[in-house]
Amino acid sequence: MEMIDTVLNLSGLTVSELDGFAVTRGPGSFTGLRIGISSIKGFAMASGKPVVGVSSLDSLAMQCGFSSYLVSPLLDARKEEVYFSRYRFENGYLKKELRGQAISPVQAVCDINEPCLFVGDGAKIYQNKIKDQIGDLAHFAPFYQNTIRAVAITIPAEGPSFGIAPAGTCMCTSKFSKKFSFTPKQERFALA
Repeated sequence: MEMIDTVLNLSGLTVSELDGFAVTRGPGSFTGLRIGISSIKGFAMASGKPVVGVSSLDSLAMQCGFSSYLVSPLLDARKEEVYFSRYRFENGYLKKELRGQAISPVQAVCDINEPCLFVGDGAKIYQNKIKDQIGDLAHFAPFYQNTIRAVAITIPAEGPSFGIAPAGTCMCTSKFSKKFSFTPKQERFALA
């Protein structure tokens, strides 16, 4: 709760000034997800504001919007496995090409035959195994993109220029998503 209070103080907002809440719904650490989702549900119930749940994999992929490569977020699932999916940006849309799964990192990359940008803590942990499997086709996002940023959680709901393509999974309607636009000051803190 202290971190939420800090973010609100930095942004100059109060909970009553927010139009809604966005939260990652996984995959990820069960305890972390449970705490995050429970906290946001509590704020939403107390304030009567709407909530949208966004995939952790979708959010990580959105952070790589600059890439012309196939994008594959990898989250460490422990026990030598990763949660992964694959995406491609087409005409400003994020298109999900493969549903999220939990498998070994080698299985996650064994059929890749084109340049691919890997992002997430699983990409960092298993970077050598990925390189051994697909060689020069493997590219890795900068370290600061391996953690989901607050602004990336809202992007999948933002509409045509940055939203999930119709072939993918739409997280919410554009009417709802407009409530999550940032002012320049708020965006600066959301990107931190």
